[in-house]
Parts: sequence; C-alpha cells; structure tokens
Amino acid sequence: MAFAVEGTELFSRKTPGGVYTIASVTDVPGKIFYVDGNHANKGDTVGHGRSPDLPFATLAYAFSSDLLTAGQRDVVLVAPGHSETLTAAIAADIAGVRVIGSGDGSDRPQITLNGNVDGVSITAANIVFKNFLFNEATAAHAATGLANIAAADVLFDECEFNQGASDLLGVTLTAAAERVRFRRCIWRVTANGPDCGVKIEGVIDNPVVEDCLFVGSDGTNPYDDGCINNDSVATTNLNIRHCRFHGNGQTVVALANTTNMVGNAIGPNSYDANVADQDNNSENASIGAANDTTTDSLHGKIGTDTEMADVSLYDMLGGPNGATTESINGKLGTDTELADRSLYDIVNGGGPAAAAAAAAPANDVSLYAAVRHIVENLLGGAEAATTDLIAGKLGTDTELADRSLYDQINGAGPAAAAAAAAPGNDVSLYAAVRHLSEKQGWRPLMGNWDFATDAGAAGAFTVFTVTGVVEVQVFGVCNTNAITAGGAVTLELGVAGNTAVLIAQIADARDLIANEVWVDATPTTTVEPWDADAKTFILTNGQDIIQTIGVGGLTGGTIDYYLMWRPRSADGAIVAA
Repeated sequence: MAFAVEGTELFSRKTPGGVYTIASVTDVPGKIFYVDGNHANKGDTVGHGRSPDLPFATLAYAFSSDLLTAGQRDVVLVAPGHSETLTAAIAADIAGVRVIGSGDGSDRPQITLNGNVDGVSITAANIVFKNFLFNEATAAHAATGLANIAAADVLFDECEFNQGASDLLGVTLTAAAERVRFRRCIWRVTANGPDCGVKIEGVIDNPVVEDCLFVGSDGTNPYDDGCINNDSVATTNLNIRHCRFHGNGQTVVALANTTNMVGNAIGPNSYDANVADQDNNSENASIGAANDTTTDSLHGKIGTDTEMADVSLYDMLGGPNGATTESINGKLGTDTELADRSLYDIVNGGGPAAAAAAAAPANDVSLYAAVRHIVENLLGGAEAATTDLIAGKLGTDTELADRSLYDQINGAGPAAAAAAAAPGNDVSLYAAVRHLSEKQGWRPLMGNWDFATDAGAAGAFTVFTVTGVVEVQVFGVCNTNAITAGGAVTLELGVAGNTAVLIAQIADARDLIANEVWVDATPTTTVEPWDADAKTFILTNGQDIIQTIGVGGLTGGTIDYYLMWRPRSADGAIVAA
C-alpha cells in the first residue's frame, strides 16, 4: 500500500453518513468499522458498520461482510459492553485487520463459547486483537481453544482469557503461527478442567510472550499440563520475558513439555513459590550450580564456593564491627558506632542513639552537630524575640498567633489583620495593601431596574444610595425593550437637582432596545466608547443616584446599571437601593 503524504501524517476522512474526521495515517491508514451489539441501530446488513451510529451487530459479520480489505490495516472498533456468544467461530481471515475493544474491566467486549468450536479462528497474517475479555465457555470444547492462531505475525494485546470447567485449552497455536506475540495478556483458571493456557501444537519460530500474567489455578485446581504447553514440538527461539506465573497456592509448571525446543530465551520472569519455571529448569540453570565456573552463569560471574572458600559476600564486605575503611561496614560505621541503628534511622527513622553535641560548622564537625547548632543557636525558640534569631526576625508565636508566614501570604491570612493605613514609616505591608484596597481601588456594583415590577410611573426613583463622599462612574445596559402605554416617554439618570447629570436624557425610552449600551442621549449600538475622565463624578453624602421617568410612564422593560466607585472619605459608601 502506498501513501502520497507530504508534510504531515494527518489527513481528513469522510465517514459514510457522518462528518469529516481527522486521523493519523500511521495509526489508521485504512478504513474504520464499528461493532456495537447494544446499539439501537445495529445491523448485520449492507449499509451498516461505517458509522458508530449505524454499527454492525457482530464481529463475526464484520469479517464476513467483504467490506474489510486485506493488507490495508483496516480497523474494527468494538464498543464497550459488546458481547457475542458463539456457536460457530469468528473467522478472522482478512490480513492486517486490527480489532480494538473499548472499555475497562468487565465493560470490555466479551466473547463466550457455547459449542465445540474455536472462539476466534485466525487464518490471515498480521491480525491484531486488543482489549478483549474471553469468558469461560458455557459448553465443552475439548479440542478447541478460546482462540486458535493459524497465521503468522498475529498479536494479542491486553486480552484476558478466563478458563472454566469446559475450557481445556486457552489459546492454541498451529504450525502456521510464526512470530505470534502475546503482550500484557492474562490467563486465569477459574474451575477444575483446564489443561493449559497456551498450547503450541505445531513447529513455530520466534513466538513471544511478554509482560503477561498466568494465574495457574483457582486456589484448588491447577492447570493439568502447565501454563504454556510446548507439547514436545521443535519450537525455536521461544521468548518468554517479564511475565508473572502465579500458582495461587497450588503447584503449577510455567512451561511444560520442553523436549525438542531450541534456542529459547526464557526470562527474566517472576515465579511464586508454588511454580516451577520449566520442567527442565533451564532458567534456573542460567544461575549455575554452586561451583559452576562458566561466566555464562551467575555463580560463575560472582565466584564459586571453591574460589570464595564458602565466604559470603557479606563476609567480603566486612563484619558488623569491621572498622577498617577497606570494608563497606568500616566506611559506613560499625555496629558499636551506630549502636545497631541503620543509616535510614539516622536520617529518617529513630535518629542516632547518641546524638553529637551542637558545634558550629567547621573541619571535623559532623553534619548532625552542625544542624543541631543551627537549631539551638540560630533559629531560637517559639517566643525568641531577638532579631539575631530567625524566630525573632519572622515573628514569635504570640505575634503570629500560631499562623505560619504561608498562612499570612497565601493561606488563612493573619488571625488579627492590621487596620488600613496609608504607606509610610512604621506601616506594615498588610496595612498598606488594605489601605489601597479599601481607599483607592475601584469597586464594581450593579443595580437592576424592572419597570413592570420595581416602578414605572412618571417620577424620580432611587437606584443607588450614597453615604459620605464617593467617586463614581456609571452606565446602563438594556436587558429588554422599554414599553410605554402610549407615546414617547423620557428617561434620565442623575441626582436631585440635576437629574440628567450622570446619563443624558433619552427623548423616547422606546429607542432603548435589548443589549444597547446607554451612556448618552442617543443609545443606538451595543458598543459605546467610554471617556473615563468625562464620566467620573464626585458625590457627597445624601446625593443618591436617581432615575427619572417622564410623563406617561413605562409599563415594561429592564435596565442593568453598572457602577464603578471608590470612597473618598473615611465613611464613603454606596449601595444598590
């Protein structure tokens, strides 16, 4: 398959019956199909499968539909919660198809056998199955597996195979299953009956099992023929690495019937106490016997009993009280010096049994002595008020009221906050910030007026109440169109004696429509320039902001008044009426 891709691996794709999507040509070079047996619009008929809103009903039909194309790396996405109970195998016979299940745990797509058939029969190369749950069969299938692989370069990734009383075989590999791979898969025995998790039935080369888990028994009944059964065929270059073999309290063999195997790479793997790694113990053989001198074995690399004269590496490192600095114990400290305390205890545990006295940092002064000197002589106690000590510089417990500097800056704040004060000598940072916030900064305030429910008759109505001396800026935004009972009605905003000083009079309030900004006599747009200097006013005590409605009154409509204000006297304040 050739690609004409220049500059990017991303491309657009039209989903039949849907919208364009962007995908990576490296991940999805072919077509995408969807399977969801729970979808209301599912169907195993022509016209289904190309959209998640019109999916196939079964995975079996996806392969038999003739819509998938061999060698194009088509993708079949299977929905969470999808399940198929099989009386006939799913014939995965189109090369290069990737079947990907969505969901986690029991929500993954599930396949259950209900007959003496293979669950999935793979007969075409380069097929991938990912994130599927193969359940215990509901009918016996003595000679078949949950999956049977009869093609090269097949990958099972993150799949789980649960084997119950009817599942003698988990996955079977024929002689055509060259370079098959299992990655991050799980095999689990759940009842008495299973023979093995993986059975190699024909001569194959380079099969790989990596990062997998085999739970070889249900706690009572183990696999009869091992987790992986080579069946004595001449398998070559078998790789089993980074796998965990768990007997669940029962004796289990990880790899059985290994006669005739050649060139295997077994390990490193993990085996619990009940699991024999193989029936010929070849991975253990790589460790070597006690006097194995070959450097291919671990014993040979470390040294034989003869060479080491039955002296352990511990002895080589130095005894518990080996004081010589040629031994590790001597370099770290003897039992006598450490008083049977580990370095972990010294650093993070119980501490030294006999702590060094405080001493100023200098040559031949220990780290512990220097730290103790800092704590005892520089930090000071909780109430140490002298500014020569850190506690005195930061503040005593009394001054801080048991609050940390973090609390003062970014936490709960000071327990007793300083009153606002203009910046100056002997004025704290908190007092100055509070002064700027309370006395200098602009504060937002909003008042809403509904001419139908608040008041709409002709006259003056208080919108904001003023105390002390304040500085204000104000504008209005129409929420809903003003309504009158008859003709034009005026509307203005100001104070007693100068009723249009804050916002000029509108000759006809009906001109004020939804979302228009009101700053002058002709509100016509939803965007208005703002002259902050010209629109800033000083109001004194009792100069409440009033709205004046002209003769005839208004019967409907709403306005939001937005006010920015700040106090200019100690008692300066303004609130919505």
